[in-house]
Amino acid sequence: MRISSATALAVACLLLGCGPKGKDTATPGPAPASAPSDSDAASKSAAGPLYPGVAHSASIDQVAIDPTGRAALTRDTVGGLRLWPALDGSAEPQVVPIANPRSMAVLRAGKERFVVLAVEASGGARFVSMRPDGRAKDVASLPPFNPVLQVAALEGKQGGQFVALMKDGSIRVFDLQGEERGAFDEKGFQPISIRTSANGKHLLALTTMDRVGSDARAEVQRISVGGTAEAPTLERSGTPQIVKTTAAITDTTVTFSPDGSEVAVLARTSTNYWEVEVYDLGADAEPRKILVKFNQHQQPHMGYTGAGKLLVSSNEGTPSQLVDTAESSIRLRTSIPQDFNHQGRAQVSAAGRQILGYGTFLFVHDVDDRQHRFLGYTATQGSGVGLSPSGSHVAWAYAQGPVVIESIDGSTEPVEIDYGNNNFAGTRVRFLDDDHVVIIDSTGEVTLWHWPSQTTIGRAGTMSNVRNVHMDPAQGLLVLERHTNEAWVYEVSAQDGFVGPYIVGDTSRLGIVRPSAPSDVILWSMQASVTKTREFTLDQLRADMTTAESDALAVNLEAGQSPPLAVDPQGRQYGVRWNGKALELFIVRGKETLGSKAMSTNDINQILPSPQGDRFLAVLNRSGAVSVAMHDTETMETQWSYATGVFNSDTAWSDDGRYVAFSANTGAVLLDAETGEPVLSRCGLRFSALGAPPSTAFAAPNQKSLCEL
Repeated sequence: MRISSATALAVACLLLGCGPKGKDTATPGPAPASAPSDSDAASKSAAGPLYPGVAHSASIDQVAIDPTGRAALTRDTVGGLRLWPALDGSAEPQVVPIANPRSMAVLRAGKERFVVLAVEASGGARFVSMRPDGRAKDVASLPPFNPVLQVAALEGKQGGQFVALMKDGSIRVFDLQGEERGAFDEKGFQPISIRTSANGKHLLALTTMDRVGSDARAEVQRISVGGTAEAPTLERSGTPQIVKTTAAITDTTVTFSPDGSEVAVLARTSTNYWEVEVYDLGADAEPRKILVKFNQHQQPHMGYTGAGKLLVSSNEGTPSQLVDTAESSIRLRTSIPQDFNHQGRAQVSAAGRQILGYGTFLFVHDVDDRQHRFLGYTATQGSGVGLSPSGSHVAWAYAQGPVVIESIDGSTEPVEIDYGNNNFAGTRVRFLDDDHVVIIDSTGEVTLWHWPSQTTIGRAGTMSNVRNVHMDPAQGLLVLERHTNEAWVYEVSAQDGFVGPYIVGDTSRLGIVRPSAPSDVILWSMQASVTKTREFTLDQLRADMTTAESDALAVNLEAGQSPPLAVDPQGRQYGVRWNGKALELFIVRGKETLGSKAMSTNDINQILPSPQGDRFLAVLNRSGAVSVAMHDTETMETQWSYATGVFNSDTAWSDDGRYVAFSANTGAVLLDAETGEPVLSRCGLRFSALGAPPSTAFAAPNQKSLCEL
């Protein structure tokens, strides 16, 4: 994103009706309502509006859960971190502004706040306060001088505490403000992994891991937490146990009970069964052995959902098994989704729930109730964006979903248009005026809508292969460029719908020009040979010219004149050329050079002038990383820059020049054209709670979302 320390945290998540989010500052406009809590299924109907969240743009590979089982954290394979404030479908996931954490934990801090602790790549850790509406605030940090290996959460009366395992072997306890409250540091005791009990009274430390033959071994030591929240004490409790497993030792093969009384180990396998060993940590006794029926190649994953309730699951579609560890009885439960990419290994269990990642979706299993749901977005890849002439509304078009139109100031509820041909990645949307939009998809279907009433009032179209779309609300002109190098020009009005098309052939680039008189030029084009340009008046387009008449309008570029990349509504041409000494960015009108500026590299592949022509955007592609730079037309100086990171599928200006917006396969964002600050974003549409595995769960671009740092 734009490099600015003042906005680094703000860019993390910009939501409906909110300006840039700062350090937990108040948002403009109406104060946000209280976010819904995850209490029971009935709460969904009374939860109120959802705050627009941010979809994962890659598959979830790590999950953490609040000890109460009512909120979760997820990390994806490109390092994006999300907070799920509720797990019943009543609240959307929000971006946590921490990149690619190695370990993470979350705790509730009252009804409307969470605290996240995450370990960064440097070994340092950050405490971040999160609101359910996405507002984030840095609380504290741990320096990387004694690197943090792992963090976990402990439930407590004051909201709980965090536990951190440090590289020096010490275990430290922190409160929600990041203050250290206690520590366990015993000479010769060097844990390499920890677990916590959900009741907040015990830790489990795994120490000497090694392998003997086919067995992986570890020594497990229970540590009891006593004292007070202000001064907790940690001390050994019970006899250490040596546990062994033929599987790798992970959080789902060695798991700790929520009351701290036992540890379950996925020990070994035979042809049709896996053997689970349950160790009583309060007694020096042999473990109890329980057989669970899974084939040898189906390594299951385990987690306690309650005291004495051990859930064992396989990611190959067979039912999960809920084991009563005291009675050794087994009850069948909902299967976790089949996933041969082993997403089932990214899972946690607590407080009657099992949570795991399924692609970009979160699978939530209410174990006792035998209910489950998939939480996520059915539309995640932005294909088009449009801005109303007055800068009051923005329209988002998504490849897998509807066109959504919303007010930029959050004063009205969003409106969805269920556009019939919305499964094509080329969908574009443009405003004719503040109440009418034109929707164009890659098949060539073009429709005019009165969007407040969701009414279609006109239809047109071309023969697919739409390359680019131009709209001039002031003249009511729509121009569709096709990959076959011709342009289709329509006159559009709310009263008459579409008039045309007027087809202009052999065109590689074009621009709409705003005339000062009715007889002036309205369209500039460059022929595919890039050696000639043409200018058209509206009367000429209406006259249904012959190809010979059209060709006669062509003017050769002068010798040595570089073909422009764009033309603005005032007729100025923009491009990049070699001046004999260096590359330069230039602006010309006819033969007159209005401005030029030397460039170090030729990385500008698109120029997008503002409707007023006072500014222009240069789209830069540097080593595959896309960014944009806003320039002042008169001075050609750079005003600001913004990194989108991916190729933009669409760019739009508001006709008043106040805003510019970008759409990409990782979402869409609206910027203030003067400052480059994000104002609004959409990185996921149609948040849903589904009962069956969604078809879009693995249709992810595997790149950072536009709504993330």
